[in-house]
Amino acid sequence: MKKSINTLISTAVALTCMGSAAAQDFGPALAQIEANSLLIEAARQQSAADVKANHLGNRLPDPEVEFAYLWGKPHDIGHRIDFAVSQEFDFPTAYVYRKRMADIADTLTSCNFEIERLRVLLEAKILLIDLVYANAAADIATTRADEADELARIYNRKLEQGQTNIIEVNKAQMAAADARAELLQANAQRDDVLAQLQRLNGNRPIAVDYKSFSPVALPDNFDQWFATAESRDPYLRQLRLDIQHKQTAVDVSRAATLPALSVGYTSETVTDESFKGISVGISIPLWENAARVRQAKAARAQAQTVADDGLTQLYAQLKSCYNTARACQLTASEYAQTTASLDEHKAMLRKSLDAGETSLLDFLQEMQFCHDAELKSLAALRDSHKAYARLTAYEL
Repeated sequence: MKKSINTLISTAVALTCMGSAAAQDFGPALAQIEANSLLIEAARQQSAADVKANHLGNRLPDPEVEFAYLWGKPHDIGHRIDFAVSQEFDFPTAYVYRKRMADIADTLTSCNFEIERLRVLLEAKILLIDLVYANAAADIATTRADEADELARIYNRKLEQGQTNIIEVNKAQMAAADARAELLQANAQRDDVLAQLQRLNGNRPIAVDYKSFSPVALPDNFDQWFATAESRDPYLRQLRLDIQHKQTAVDVSRAATLPALSVGYTSETVTDESFKGISVGISIPLWENAARVRQAKAARAQAQTVADDGLTQLYAQLKSCYNTARACQLTASEYAQTTASLDEHKAMLRKSLDAGETSLLDFLQEMQFCHDAELKSLAALRDSHKAYARLTAYEL
């Protein structure tokens, strides 16, 4: 059964793309959008700023300088001058862990940028798929409008020659008006998609004239494919990095429970006497940092839970995309086998109408049925490509 389904899908793709010289290649358009997108550029600038901010907390504190001039009383005891310079620093392991935490934060920042980049490019790819559909739908609507206008002209001539009546003419004219309205709507939808693409392209116009869909090959076994895909997914990578970042925060908090030291130089001068030497201090953390360690551990546990949930959600989302893509391909295959002979069927209908064997109303209804079948087949292919684009977004 599985083999027959795959064969059916392959047949549908072949029928859909047969004779199509303009099947889509979105690579150049996506590269153009990536180069021009203001959203991607803003994310890149934010990423650069965040990298600089990640390393701000791992410097020595500023040295402290003290100077005092004291007047003696009674006056004959003279004056005293005090001078001191000191430098505080944490226990050395704290700087090691902070450096490690900053490096992980840099990688996390890069991952966040990649997620935003993929978000923009996926939105662009979905719009490009919509544009292929809109181009093809506009072509179908144009053909229908031309055929309907020609039919209306023929029935007008028949009315002048007394070969038909006004009721039949009105039917033909209403069909032509409906076809022109559909063409206007199709062109408006295409213009809307182009406007959205221009927005993503830094407000620069982008020209894509593809009118058919290239074949896509879904993986036969989703679970095997997902085992590979999850290692490349930037969202899961972000969650795993967040766990590492919070684990290092625990290490930093623990290092902060170790004594902080200070060293310095001190001098004291009184009249003709002078004292100079080195000062050493130690700060013993007893209560405050213990709470920070507990908070950091809780944050790390929460990050692990979020990562576990993220993996579950990603699996469910991608499985849904996979099932949607497969279902749409099967739907397209059913329509493809029907629409493959539509041109011949339309020609037979027109011949039957001209011979008087089919009424105008039946002819119009049959043509509408053919038209709907073409659009439904096209829509099924569009939806399958959208689902596949979401399924493989990490490849953009």
